[in-house]
Amino acid sequence: VRENDVWVVGYPRSGMTWIQEIVYLVQTLDFEGSRSIDCDERIPYLEFPTSTLTDLSEKPSPRIIKTHLPLKLLPTQIQTIQPKMVYITRNPKDVVVSYFHLVSSIQSLTRYKGKLEDFVDAFLVDRVPYSPWSTHVLEFWEIKDQPNVLFLTYEDLQKDLEGSIRKVAAFLEKDLKNEDVQKIVKHCSFDEMKTNPSVNHQWLTDRQFQDPKKAEFLRKGKVGDWKNFLSKEQDDKLNVKIALKLKHSGLFFHYMEAELSNS
Repeated sequence: VRENDVWVVGYPRSGMTWIQEIVYLVQTLDFEGSRSIDCDERIPYLEFPTSTLTDLSEKPSPRIIKTHLPLKLLPTQIQTIQPKMVYITRNPKDVVVSYFHLVSSIQSLTRYKGKLEDFVDAFLVDRVPYSPWSTHVLEFWEIKDQPNVLFLTYEDLQKDLEGSIRKVAAFLEKDLKNEDVQKIVKHCSFDEMKTNPSVNHQWLTDRQFQDPKKAEFLRKGKVGDWKNFLSKEQDDKLNVKIALKLKHSGLFFHYMEAELSNS
């Protein structure tokens, strides 16, 4: 771990691709690289086999490193060296629906053949990869006030993308011109990212790992899409689990687009 590293961390399907691209552009203003160099090459994925720890150790500073690993599984030097860390989280109802669509669409990699109800049941008992969701989120929520940590939600980005970009820039101590901020806003809009092959993991489809008919890697980018998939019973079960796990934490999520406009 190096002092000038920037770590981007989050539970799967919480907006990681979105925030890592924002961090990359705030840090580098390399819009051409963002369009021409695959995001996994620009921002190594710590536990993913496309890169090795040796490759990562040889990457010049300043590095941006992404991972879905929970805080307790990150290198212990994180605690002493305290590099900057951007943590992204998302309401768990949209997470579980998006996560299901991903693992179903890359079945050749995940071997997952279950239905949505099976996946929701597994999520509820912390039996999907990187779980428990609540522990993952709360570990970072508890250290959110450390000066080296920026805690953001997917819903923050949806409600105010420009404001979120400015918050990231201030955290990374980057004095951006207004025109640069506006370029990042445009570049990191969902429609732009969805058509950017270096960001949308087009290689999964090109190598026939992903079936785009089931779901694309960047699917809808909405708050509240869970309403179209979860039953009343599933919603009730998730509400109970969320209430039990987040009680007394002070952490609150928005679950519908309307809540964002009213908050």
